[in-house]
Amino acid sequence: METIISLTTRQLYDIVADKHGENQQPCPECSHNRRKKNIKCFSYNVEKELGYCNHCEASFVKHQPHEEKQYIKPTIEFKNFTKVSDSVVKYFEGRGISQRTLLQMKIGEKSEWMPQIEKESNCIMFPYFKDGELINVKYRDGKKNFKLSSGAELIWYNYDAIQKCIDDSAELVIVEGECFPAGTEILTEKGWINLENYTAGKVAQFENGNINFENPICRIEKEYHDYLIEIKSKGYYSLTTKNHNLLLKNKKGYTKRTAEFLSTSKGVFDIPRVGILDAKGINLSDDQIRLMLATCADFTFRKSGDIYGCFLKQRKVDRITEILDRLNIRYAKNLMKNGYTAIFIHRGHGLDYCSKIFNHELISKLSTEQCKLIIEEMVLWDGNYVKGRKQYEFSSKHYSNISFIQTISHLSGYVSTVMKRKNKFGEWYKCSVLLNKSKSNTQALKFEKIPHIGKVYCVQMPAGNLLVRQNGIITVTGNCDALAVIQSGIDYVISVPNGASIGKMDYFDSSFELINKVKTFIIATDNDLKGVELKNDLVRRLGFEKCKIANLRAFKDLNEVLVSEGVESVKNTILNAKLLRLSDIYEVSDFESELDAYFEHGLPQGKKIDIPELDDKIRWLTGHYATVSGSPTSGKSEFVDFICAKLNIIHGWKVGYYSPESAPLPVHFSKVFSKFSGFKFGKQYNNSESDRYTVQDYVKDNYYWVAPVDDINLDEILKRFEYLVKAKGVKVFVIDPFNRIETDQDYNHDKLLYIKKTLKKIISFCKKNDALLFLIAHPTKLQKMKDGKYPMATMYDISGSADFFNMTSYGISVRREQDDNTMEFLSHGQVAISKAKLNETMGKTGVWEFRYNINNGRYVSDIMDDRATVYDNSNWITKEEYKEPEKEYKIPTVTPNEAFGDSFPELQF
Repeated sequence: METIISLTTRQLYDIVADKHGENQQPCPECSHNRRKKNIKCFSYNVEKELGYCNHCEASFVKHQPHEEKQYIKPTIEFKNFTKVSDSVVKYFEGRGISQRTLLQMKIGEKSEWMPQIEKESNCIMFPYFKDGELINVKYRDGKKNFKLSSGAELIWYNYDAIQKCIDDSAELVIVEGECFPAGTEILTEKGWINLENYTAGKVAQFENGNINFENPICRIEKEYHDYLIEIKSKGYYSLTTKNHNLLLKNKKGYTKRTAEFLSTSKGVFDIPRVGILDAKGINLSDDQIRLMLATCADFTFRKSGDIYGCFLKQRKVDRITEILDRLNIRYAKNLMKNGYTAIFIHRGHGLDYCSKIFNHELISKLSTEQCKLIIEEMVLWDGNYVKGRKQYEFSSKHYSNISFIQTISHLSGYVSTVMKRKNKFGEWYKCSVLLNKSKSNTQALKFEKIPHIGKVYCVQMPAGNLLVRQNGIITVTGNCDALAVIQSGIDYVISVPNGASIGKMDYFDSSFELINKVKTFIIATDNDLKGVELKNDLVRRLGFEKCKIANLRAFKDLNEVLVSEGVESVKNTILNAKLLRLSDIYEVSDFESELDAYFEHGLPQGKKIDIPELDDKIRWLTGHYATVSGSPTSGKSEFVDFICAKLNIIHGWKVGYYSPESAPLPVHFSKVFSKFSGFKFGKQYNNSESDRYTVQDYVKDNYYWVAPVDDINLDEILKRFEYLVKAKGVKVFVIDPFNRIETDQDYNHDKLLYIKKTLKKIISFCKKNDALLFLIAHPTKLQKMKDGKYPMATMYDISGSADFFNMTSYGISVRREQDDNTMEFLSHGQVAISKAKLNETMGKTGVWEFRYNINNGRYVSDIMDDRATVYDNSNWITKEEYKEPEKEYKIPTVTPNEAFGDSFPELQF
């Protein structure tokens, strides 16, 4: 018995296929509807796992159901561990968390085996519940070691706040977080990495003076159109969003204040800059670590495996020979004529841990003693003591090595600085380790507001603080703390994990069924342009009839309300949130916060797709629809596919299709695939399984098709589109073409009225769901020009009604040039933008000259001069340039028509 799936209808069928090779039988798709039901028109090949019906022409493949990842639930039976000791209560009180919150969140205390110390230890216990079931447990011992239950599913802490909200018929508050700009580095187990490039892995966090590495609760990425606050002094630097929490210290202990608060405060605080790392330690003896440092500083590594160094200073000669002798490593020592002493270590020495560049993956594993040893030993090689100061200095031409020493100094309790030096001999870097400095002070700080338009990033750490590096300066800073929000008295609250980032919301998709049961939501996103966008996206997915909007007045977010006016003001802001009315009647107060953002930053601009010549003429706004037409075989669908792909890869807008003319789905998928991969879909174009599945998985997460067997009417199409909005977060839709929308009335009876009603429904759908929709419509039969070529079709050429132009927000026509002699369609042409309803935000209109890349279906500007056209063949997902496969796979040549998907030089309308 085989289970197969029809590629036409997506229906599953069980068939008997017990023969090798072809199995002939009636078609499971069409035979039951035929008069001669027993004719064996269907054949299924067991080896190839492919089937085909000669009658209905349906194709089948073996069904291979997706296997969900299997998680291991904690083996403990959850009990009441909330009777915590006084020491645990005091620990949380030091962070501003009361015992009431500990009880509410079921934070407990339990003895648990900790792998870092290889024994049981008394631990704080953070249970992760989902639907009342224990899914995961995080443990933290007194030495700041953390662990999660092995193999368990990682879910949001306080996930059941959603279920509690449903059970209590309460209102669920949704907020967002604060972040850093791109270029900010965080310390991971593999070394420093820019926040925008971080995807997974443990990150260095700060907790009461100690440093440990732990998995973040979540990563935050959002658009931010407001000012950043730059804070700097001679040895300190910070650049964050204005409401980002900074970790400070006064006589009462650690506290957090926003960057903007600090910029106006007259209070004096210390800013912690360092911590103490005490990991298990790397598997090297002290002398092996000393040898690793010495060889990195003063030895040369030959390709043959030999290692040698020449020394003028006798103290270095004595030091290296002592180390080698203690390690029983054979070496040769020769006094040279120039007065230098050569130390030669022959290949086969087994010193794999030694190299000219330090391994940054060692950092997170170092013990406190090993960190101190590295700092003190490096002084003897690439360093020196500074007379009259408690200061070490290290020099190297390799920035990676200086970064290694700088990082270890901050993990040893010492502030350090890095400077670039230059003289007639070249450039190098100097790291100064200040042995009597562990903090900065707010008295000497200077503040500056810097406008920012773009993305910002952060990670939320369990301890609430992390180590960052900006402008080469390392410091400790705060991040969003979920328990602090709960402490403020708001019980039913969840936070958007990736800030004001719209489009791809995996956290939303995974909880879609549950969150749909919440009766009322209170949206309290940031009071800036991107916060407004996030609010609109949440409202359209949650349903505007279920959403209340919190009026933050002149404040940026709830955190600013809390700092400025206290807990009661936060509660009043939530209680006074207004339900969005169904009557479509609005007062100025309903959108006053948006007016503030628009007045400050201007009207929201349509999205660009990084093609300047086209972006100048047309920019894309949701809440509108675009009508696209063109001459025969002009590539209308190809152009729309390309625009959708650009909007997706740049802005994260998911795409939904109703495109009967693009069937079968695998063919249309292959065209979409090429837009992202940079190469045609097929082993002969790229035989890398990794490249294929990386792009294929990306498309699977971002593209959806409405593909019934027969054409359906507009109401059914829009009903399915609305499901994709709410369930999948789809933002862009395509109906291709208009004449494949089924109607149960006589089209010719009142054609104009039918078209007007249809277009009004599309407009209503776009506004209600804040979506962008492309409607592809064929023109009437165009009269060829005198030279035999097709002219540019206009909006008024579309078959049926002038309303195609009058009612649309965007009017777009596509045309391909033709050969003067053969009239064959070429791979370049024009796109005419005849209408952009809101010129100030949607574009100036005009004609864009394009060239089409037949290798992957992408468009570029035709520069119309002697310069060669530069085509983009890179993989948008992996960021790698396309390379042709090995010689055994020869890439067949294609014509422009074949690339556009045209079977003939002319197609019927």
